This record gives sequence, structure tokens and C-alpha cells, in this order.
Amino acid sequence: MRRVNLQSERNTRDLLLAPEDERPQLLEDVRAMRQGYLKTREELSALRFDERGRAAMEQIVQTDQAAHGLNTQIRELAVAGEHDAARTLLYGEAEPLFDARSNAIQAAIDLQQRNTDASAAQIDTSVGFANRILIVFGVIAAIAGVLLAWVITRSLTGPLGRATSVGDAIARGQLDNTI
Repeated sequence: MRRVNLQSERNTRDLLLAPEDERPQLLEDVRAMRQGYLKTREELSALRFDERGRAAMEQIVQTDQAAHGLNTQIRELAVAGEHDAARTLLYGEAEPLFDARSNAIQAAIDLQQRNTDASAAQIDTSVGFANRILIVFGVIAAIAGVLLAWVITRSLTGPLGRATSVGDAIARGQLDNTI
């Protein structure tokens, strides 16, 4: 949206400086960019916003409406060959409105960046928490595995140890051992 806005303003300024034969193409470019801008604005309007996002979008719409009328006037003056009047309007009354529109778009971009950064921080916190939980469960599983291995080993080696002791005792001639 910002790119299209800046390109449209540049083409409007170029329209004042362009030779007569290049003006129809510049006008067509401005119209096409305006359509792209309106489509993007419509797509953005369809998104869900919090209160600050709605306020930012409303600011864009308001500044766009104010700038669009003057932008159209400037183009019409340029097409009619009234370049001095178009320049006076462009660098006079229209310039602060174009700046306000650009600032409104930039404010929305900044808001979105802050929201994105906050979401990224929440994700990082959640991932860190999940990693800590996985580490805790991993340590618990490792300890449980070691304990289980120790119990199984003891359950196997205990009777084998007793059987070995009985076998050694029988080898020494003690035949009264219980197995």
C-alpha cells in the first residue's frame, strides 16, 4: 500500500514534467496504481483489527479521501496544460495532505510491526516454556529409566548371585544350602 501510494504521488509529479506524448501512459499508470491501492485498502479493511488497528485504518481512509480529491485535481490541471496551477496546488495545498496520508500509512506499518514484535515475543516465551517442560520430562524419563534398569538388573543379578553362592558352597562340599 505504501509503495503504491508513493509511486502514485511520484507519477503525479512526473505528469507535470513529462512531455505531452508520455502523459497518457503516466495517467494510465496512476489509474492502475490507484486501483491497486484501493484493492489493497479493501483487503486490509476485511481483516480483523483491534481498536488501535481500526483507528489506524480509519486515519488512512480519511487522509486518502482528502488527498485523492486534490490528486485528481492536479492530474486534471496537468492534462489541461495548466502546469503552473497544478504545481501550485501540488506543492501548496496537496503536499501536506500527501504527507499526512504517507504518515498514516507509516503509522499503520509501525503499529503492525509492534504487534508482530509482541507476537514474536509471546511465541518465544511459549517456545522457551515448552523447551523447559521437555527438558524436565526428559530428565524425569532418564532418571526413571536408570531406576528401572537398576531394579531390573537387581532382580536378575540377585537370584544369579544367590545361585552362584549356592554353587560355590556345593563345590566346597556344603550340601545343606537352600536354592
